[in-house]
Amino acid sequence: MQFRCVLEAPTAAAQKADESSLTYLNKGQLYGISIMDTSSSDAFYSTTLRIAFHEDSHRKSASTYWNFWLNQQENPRAARAIELDKAGSIGVLSAENRRFDRVTFQWQGQRGAKVMIRFNCLSTDFSRIKGVKGIPLRIHIDTHEALSSDSSGLSASIGQVIERCYARIKLFRDKGAERKNKDDLRHLDKMWEKQKAKLALNGSSTAAQQQQLNEFRNTFAPVQEATLFCEYTLTGDECDNEEPVIIDDSWPAGAASIQTAGSFESPGSSLATPADILAPNKRQFSPSSLSSTGLTGTLGPNNVELVGVDPTYVPMPRKRKAVLVIYVHFQGENIYRAVYLEQLTVEDLVAKLAQRLEMQTNAADVEVVRRTKKGLTVKVDDSVVAQLEEEQDMEVECSFAADSGALTIYLNY
Repeated sequence: MQFRCVLEAPTAAAQKADESSLTYLNKGQLYGISIMDTSSSDAFYSTTLRIAFHEDSHRKSASTYWNFWLNQQENPRAARAIELDKAGSIGVLSAENRRFDRVTFQWQGQRGAKVMIRFNCLSTDFSRIKGVKGIPLRIHIDTHEALSSDSSGLSASIGQVIERCYARIKLFRDKGAERKNKDDLRHLDKMWEKQKAKLALNGSSTAAQQQQLNEFRNTFAPVQEATLFCEYTLTGDECDNEEPVIIDDSWPAGAASIQTAGSFESPGSSLATPADILAPNKRQFSPSSLSSTGLTGTLGPNNVELVGVDPTYVPMPRKRKAVLVIYVHFQGENIYRAVYLEQLTVEDLVAKLAQRLEMQTNAADVEVVRRTKKGLTVKVDDSVVAQLEEEQDMEVECSFAADSGALTIYLNY
């Protein structure tokens, strides 16, 4: 590869050796990405760095997914899924962040560049269904030769793409990336011990056991301190099956529209809005079309008559969003239930578990204890709850004291 691109974050602890590298990142945290021209050319380059969907099936529906994400933002027009911190970047001659899903910057080959990037979305932000695994994402980099520059320093003309590369990522909230790596390491250690015990029971020779253990170890890629981007080798029309997404800047503030390149339409045309795409069968109308004299009827989409519409109606604000989901298995049940925490506290955990159990209880009178797989008993406080992994599964048992009736909740995981 002519350009060496490196993401300054360690690769995931548990990943197959035959797969491209995977890196866990935190939403809102700055990460450095360095790019170097191995030919040490004195040419100027224009590089576009964007966040994209990794799997082809998701890239084909990119516009729909991004419309959904934008609809969840307070100001869709100003929302940015990726941002460049120019103050912390090195070797960047000029930069722009006009598109919500990408940044473009110029740099010189001899000097190289390092950009500080922040991601403002999660892998789980693209679905209405909570508790599901996030959509696989990637950082995609296209580097062009800069042919000329305008007065602002940005490239007014760029040549063909010289090289493409990418790195697989998964985005977590808070310090979820670190927690995920620790959990993966613990899982690998358990797999390693099970494999050793299994081979010992087979009665194989020491040399044969060691060979099989080495083969097992080699199925996983070793952790790297930094993530090296992989070359994207497809060329021509098939080089990227993702729908190019565009925000129509002529829409009023607070509104956003995404469309595929080559199908741009004005706001006054029949282009579907994000709400149309995500809920195509939903009946919509404009309150301004109603009479100001009171309740009245009007015609909605497809000439459906809406009767008794109150133009003064204000929707109730939504409940607070959950910050963590765990899966719990209660005694006597053969399924796991999703429990959504709005706060990383014991009080909220007890309240949500009691709600699932249809119990009336006071969190202050309940003791929560964790039983580890090593047989340890740990009192659960707010710090333990804060360290819970996203989508952690556990078994829950409830015990009432015979004398006082005090409730103790045991979490087995």
